[in-house]
Order: sequence, then C-alpha cells, then structure tokens
Amino acid sequence: MKQVKVKLEKNKAVIINKDTVYLEPSEDVQFIVINDIGKKDKLFYSLELGSTQSIKDRCFVVNSDNLKDDIKITLKSENSTFPDFFVLDLKVKNIKIIGDLLDEKYPDIIQYLFKEIKDLKRVNVLLNDKLERLEKKGAIE
Repeated sequence: MKQVKVKLEKNKAVIINKDTVYLEPSEDVQFIVINDIGKKDKLFYSLELGSTQSIKDRCFVVNSDNLKDDIKITLKSENSTFPDFFVLDLKVKNIKIIGDLLDEKYPDIIQYLFKEIKDLKRVNVLLNDKLERLEKKGAIE
C-alpha cells in the first residue's frame, strides 16, 4: 500500500512526499497526518459532502477509485470551540492515478499528432536532401 504524508497548515493539507505517488486503479492508499495531535483531539476526513469518517491514529485509507478532486480534513481540538478545516487538493500533481491512456481518452488528438510528426519527418528528409545538393554544387559548406 502506498503512503501519502500530509501536513495540516493554514486551512490547507499539504502533501509532503518528495516524489509523486502513482496509483493503479482500485489501489488503496494510506494518508498519514504528520502533525502532532493531542490525545483528546479528533480528526475526520470527507471525500464528499455528508460522508465524514473518523481518522484513527492519524492515518486513513482510501481506495484510488474513490478519490475526487480534494479531501476535506477536520481537526476538532479540545482547546477550541470550533473545528479547524483543511482541504487536501488532489489536483496538484502529487498523486496520479494510472489507467486512462491518452489514446483511449483522446484518439483524434493522438492521430493528429502522429500525422504532424510524420509530416515533420518528411520535411526533415526533404531539407537534408536540399542541403546535400547545395553542398555538392558548392553553394554552402
């Protein structure tokens, strides 16, 4: 199981892994909150509105199929009247779910790019032929 370390700061939950975490479809990923949390403090996470779940021992596991654009994390401190809210933005390229191949999602664009590459190769060959002819004539060195 892959691990993602998260630090809670200024209403943001920040991924502190140095490398990007690549997830396969249906793979579980463990999120670990690295902040010091008091014994009576409580952590919760939510993937969507109305589905709040408790976080035990500063860790929670989510299947990659259930990951959305962000995860909301709530810290209810015993010293505070109101909870603190943090948003973990998963659109920020630290986590990538592998599976959607470009040629499956955008077949027209891929075909267009291959055609453009083929045209560029042909132009390159034609330019090299012209350069060789000009060199043979002595027009260029």
